[in-house]
Amino acid sequence: MIKIINENFERIFILLFSILPIIDSINGILVQNNFISFGMIYKGLVIGFLIIYLMYSKKINKKTFQIVAMVLGYIGIVMAVNVLLLGGTFISLSFPIKLLINFLLFITFLVLTRHKLINGNTFYRILNNSTNLMLICFLLPYIFGLGNSIYSGNLGYKGFFFSQNELNAILIILFYFCLYKVTKTLEWKSIGQLLAMTVSILLMSTKSSLIAVAVGYIFFLIEFYKKKDIKTKRRMLILLTIILIGSSGFIKKVTQALFARQSSLFSMYDNSLLDTLLSGRTFNLVNAWEVLTESPYRIVHFFIGNGFISDYLIEMDFLDVFFYLGKVGLIAVIIFLGYVFFNSVENFKQDNSVIRAVCFIMMIAFMNLTGHILLVSTSGWYFIILCSFNMTYNIQKNGGNYETNS
Repeated sequence: MIKIINENFERIFILLFSILPIIDSINGILVQNNFISFGMIYKGLVIGFLIIYLMYSKKINKKTFQIVAMVLGYIGIVMAVNVLLLGGTFISLSFPIKLLINFLLFITFLVLTRHKLINGNTFYRILNNSTNLMLICFLLPYIFGLGNSIYSGNLGYKGFFFSQNELNAILIILFYFCLYKVTKTLEWKSIGQLLAMTVSILLMSTKSSLIAVAVGYIFFLIEFYKKKDIKTKRRMLILLTIILIGSSGFIKKVTQALFARQSSLFSMYDNSLLDTLLSGRTFNLVNAWEVLTESPYRIVHFFIGNGFISDYLIEMDFLDVFFYLGKVGLIAVIIFLGYVFFNSVENFKQDNSVIRAVCFIMMIAFMNLTGHILLVSTSGWYFIILCSFNMTYNIQKNGGNYETNS
């Protein structure tokens, strides 16, 4: 069995992560019908398999083990102090546990990459496969009139997926991956993926996703027109013009629905622009701050968090990390993101790709404005895949052929 796994490890790895859209779509159906979270069970089995494989293969060195032990120890201490000493509950433990799982997944990817069991092309293939499966899982139900709406009045479409916020982050990541592909390989298949992903985001029609599309296309056009020859530029301009004219009615419908939704929110939040833009997250922040400042142990909470006393998210990831894991946890997350970015910059340069850098920066921005990335598993896993892709993948054009370096 181990020999078979060793010989086919990369294929198994790609399969396990490529089918996440199918898993999450099935999970949405089950959760909405009050069944247990199939997605969490699947993800637990996957990361368990990877860790057991690494331990059995003796590929985890002392330094990696120490880092993981430190993180586990810190979160364990935080849980114990909050629950046993400060009157917290177990209701919200799932959030920091999911953050921990995301961190363990990233460490696992690093170890596998350093032992050359996977490489940058592995993550490229996962993102490409995930794009195709996501489009099938999202658009096929829509075509047959199935799936669920996000808002009342059939506004916003999310297929069978459970959390629109997590789906929103996933679609943005895959949308930027499609943009990147088109800037590198101007093939009809890549263009088709990009257009289909754009349609998916327009169907969902959230503020953040539409902003991501607008920013993405601006940088895409800048990067595209810097690199391509005049003949290709003309063809692309004609194609975009035809698409824009052909979809003008659909775009108008989406815009009107979004405007109606935001007008309703503006009235609901007493004409507050900030509350409307943040969809009421400011109220969650006020509640969390009151819990912290009114606690007799507020100094302790400041360093190790107070999230276990409440059972809600602010839905702004940096603030959620602070309130759940304290100042120490927030500093650790910032160090992690800095590590990923600075280890990706060289690949961005060699790949001559602005799109990939913009995608990472956009995800950091949305992480802090809309949340639902670091402390959740669905979009959190895609973000970890994106981080690993950025750190390991670049393309160098050689004689018209694209070769993967990692």
